[in-house]
Amino acid sequence: MSGVEVIVVFNHIPRTQRQVVQKMRSTTKSTAKRAERIAKRRAPVQTGFLRDHIEAVQVGPVTWTVESGADYSTYQEYGTRYNEAHLFMTGAALEVGARLEAQAAAEMRPL
Repeated sequence: MSGVEVIVVFNHIPRTQRQVVQKMRSTTKSTAKRAERIAKRRAPVQTGFLRDHIEAVQVGPVTWTVESGADYSTYQEYGTRYNEAHLFMTGAALEVGARLEAQAAAEMRPL
């Protein structure tokens, strides 16, 4: 009786990591761009400056932020004692946040 031992080892971790990063890049980018569109749609408009200065910005390989460049954005978002709040950024974040988790899970399922 011969003693034959076969050991096959596959290290799929590096390939899987690359796939995860690639899928998350597209998922986070599309989510940030969607949040930008929603925030622009929800923003109060008097001159259009606030709306026109909302943008999605990539800050890392899979990290994006949606920012407003108008100095008075915070006052519009949360209100003052003279003006009511217009939750345009918060509303956009809440709207896309619920979908992001489901979308990310669906993207990762095949891996």
